[in-house]
Amino acid sequence: MWLLKSKKKAATRKEDKNSAILDVLGCETALFRASFPDDDEERIMLIEELTTDLEKKLRGKESDIDPEYATKYHNMSYALFTDIQVRKGFLDDLYNREAEQKAGKRKASDNMPDEEEKAEIESGVAEDMDAAWIYSELARTSFELRLKNAKKKGEDARVHMRDLAMVRFLQGEMYAENGMREPAEADVRGAIEALALATDEEKPLPCQLDAIIVMGTLVLRRKKKEQQQEVLDHIAQAKAILERLQQTDALVSIPLDYWREAILDLEQNWDEIKNMTKEVTDSEDSDDSSDMESSGDEDEVAVRAKN
Repeated sequence: MWLLKSKKKAATRKEDKNSAILDVLGCETALFRASFPDDDEERIMLIEELTTDLEKKLRGKESDIDPEYATKYHNMSYALFTDIQVRKGFLDDLYNREAEQKAGKRKASDNMPDEEEKAEIESGVAEDMDAAWIYSELARTSFELRLKNAKKKGEDARVHMRDLAMVRFLQGEMYAENGMREPAEADVRGAIEALALATDEEKPLPCQLDAIIVMGTLVLRRKKKEQQQEVLDHIAQAKAILERLQQTDALVSIPLDYWREAILDLEQNWDEIKNMTKEVTDSEDSDDSSDMESSGDEDEVAVRAKN
């Protein structure tokens, strides 16, 4: 009896802690991201659990859209997408090693997958990316319905707005992973705006930091001189939110160092791109002046011909 009571108390403490963290993070989708396992085995087990649960839910149902399953749809999409990134990282490393072997910079290894195994991994990545996108669409539509229902009942809909924004953020990350910069920027920017509308400015959320840092990174990829100020604006926004988060007592269990390093990386990348852009711009200016001189000569020749 005492043991049962102790377990109950422990469970209550855990629930209270999760509730406090959920309050700080702002929504269930952000909590799932924050608590997502780094360990490969744990990640695979989680995907298997979600797969089993969703197969039961979807079996024999006329409609996949379900406000009650919106969070699980998001979780499945995020879990698959994260696993895809790990596998793509493995493939990139594999191709780099192969290139080094061909160039004679690395010794041949017997542990390398053959062409059939590589094709199987690539096929699995493509299939899971399709599945991750489908789940994200189900999550987005289901959260939209949840938001609509909450508004009808006159309830506070901000939590649902945040969840919906997090799905949009995830879809932006997927677009970026597939090299589709413009839709990626549109979705991440939309997520940032929606999170800002659904959040007290004096009490920002860590997920806002994630989205702003990703947005800054996407803008950097343009490598255009006129976008430099936009990157600086995102860095300033991120620093301001981090400063406010540092004053939140409930965040002691959440490692803020992760975001400090992410902001520092963004600043360093900005410096590198800025220098690269300056070199390219100087080169372009030089080319432009040469072109102007050439075009001037051509115009003079044309005038003479007319005369």
